[in-house]
Amino acid sequence: MATWTDPHSDELLTYFSSADSGSEHRIERQSQFDASLIYNVLFSHRLVVPDVFFFASQLLRRHLEGGTVTFLHRALEHGLIVPAFRDGAVRSFSDAASSIYGMRGAYLDGIYDVADRLDRLTRDATERSRLQWPPALGERFANGLAELFGRDHLDTSDERVLRLWEETAQWRRVALDGGMALTKTAGGHGVRRIEMYTALGHHLKLIRADAFFSKPHELIMASQPELRERVSFLVDVINVSYQRNQAASFSSDTWSVLHNVPAPLENAAVAVVPDPIAWGTASLDSLELVIRVPTVDAILRADSADVFKVRSGDLGKSFEACRDDWVKHGGTEREARLREAADAYADALATVTKAAPAQGALRFDRRLVKGTLGPATGAAIASGGPAVAGGPQVVYSLVAAAAAAAISTFFLFRPEPRVRRQDEAVTVGRRPKAVERSLWASPPPRDG
Repeated sequence: MATWTDPHSDELLTYFSSADSGSEHRIERQSQFDASLIYNVLFSHRLVVPDVFFFASQLLRRHLEGGTVTFLHRALEHGLIVPAFRDGAVRSFSDAASSIYGMRGAYLDGIYDVADRLDRLTRDATERSRLQWPPALGERFANGLAELFGRDHLDTSDERVLRLWEETAQWRRVALDGGMALTKTAGGHGVRRIEMYTALGHHLKLIRADAFFSKPHELIMASQPELRERVSFLVDVINVSYQRNQAASFSSDTWSVLHNVPAPLENAAVAVVPDPIAWGTASLDSLELVIRVPTVDAILRADSADVFKVRSGDLGKSFEACRDDWVKHGGTEREARLREAADAYADALATVTKAAPAQGALRFDRRLVKGTLGPATGAAIASGGPAVAGGPQVVYSLVAAAAAAAISTFFLFRPEPRVRRQDEAVTVGRRPKAVERSLWASPPPRDG
């Protein structure tokens, strides 16, 4: 069995927010989760998945149960999924299950069966990388929320977000203070999300004083209809904050973990992530690569071994190299090479799926972070949103970064055919809707 190793030096990884069980109620269909997983694995960097997500996310578990060998199985076998274990002594998913068992909010039915299956998939993986939760992660989360929740003004002109922020001012303090007290009573440190939801439920008299919520959607559905919009907004803000705190805390001086914000949490992200202009960011380049790629259904029907031969083969590596080269240096020649590599890679994926591909677009936005704000990181609106009738559907987005530049990559399916001119290398269009920087945008200082 291969030993677990740290990520590579200077590696960029993506925090896979779509697997967060705390916000899975905002993803309407299993197919949306599958799309987020598939396109991130095929076009992004390696994905970081915290240990509890493997057991608590019903979307992830349904995907695992979708066949003998699923797309996630292959991604694990190829080392493209990097688990983050909370206990440094953990050497397997079975160990991780033991460290998690009994936690509030975890979907525990069959947890050891899932762990055994994951261990078998990673036993002979081509690469087995892992991350370890840093110490005092709960305290960092609590401190970050205290600063965020104390803001009187948000860097946004979104009137709905501003209204909801004002209307939830008291609830934010109740949820944080009560959640910290409940977390301490339960033997934890800092604050846990599930204790915050329970504290708010007690305050709103939705549950008895000795009861607790195991999932945030229980709090939302228990709320009176006239309160539900505010409750849902606060839950989303807490979830985005949790994800960003983890992504930044999993980063180190050697590698970076970048956060994707699922599209259903976009409004909450506006509250958590300040306006990038206020942080002194500037866009360097924006481009769109129009390619034809297999649909999610076609990829799921195909032999996943063939798909991953392309992903890990010369064409997949060439796409990655050209993408990262353009991120670092930009320029028209690199854009042309990236377009050529993306077309060749997409064509190879279409060939192995034996299905007519759909036209899509890879959207890139390079940004430069000015000043002394620490390592450049990015956040982008990611998958999970419903289809938009008559317009493009945002299927997923990716984030990558290099040196002082950060890139946000969007993939869109176009419902209407688009004819590309022969001389068209890239399409420079409006900048993708992306947000950068937050309270947790750069790694906090390590303890000790």
